[in-house]
Amino acid sequence: RPTPQTASARLEANIPVLSFAQQLSSVADIAVGYQMLTDTVQEATQYDRVMVYKFHADWHGEVVAETLNKGVVSFRGLHFPEYDVPRQARACFIRNVYGYTPEVK
Repeated sequence: RPTPQTASARLEANIPVLSFAQQLSSVADIAVGYQMLTDTVQEATQYDRVMVYKFHADWHGEVVAETLNKGVVSFRGLHFPEYDVPRQARACFIRNVYGYTPEVK
């Protein structure tokens, strides 16, 4: 049985998600929702880059929303050819709608 302290800590950890869910319910524009999503995930994870990548009907991709740390070059609005993401990887994205790609220097 969770103690009040652990339950409170878990609730506090989920406040950005709960806040996002409440705000998203009132959004009429999907682009605004995408931006809210990247802002919320970046705030929670502190990743340098969080983006939403959309596959179009011809399978080319586009970065439709993005939240960045200072000094990171934006990919927003860039389009990538179908072959940039192989068919097998696209199938993985369909099954798992999020992913983590570390930057290796």
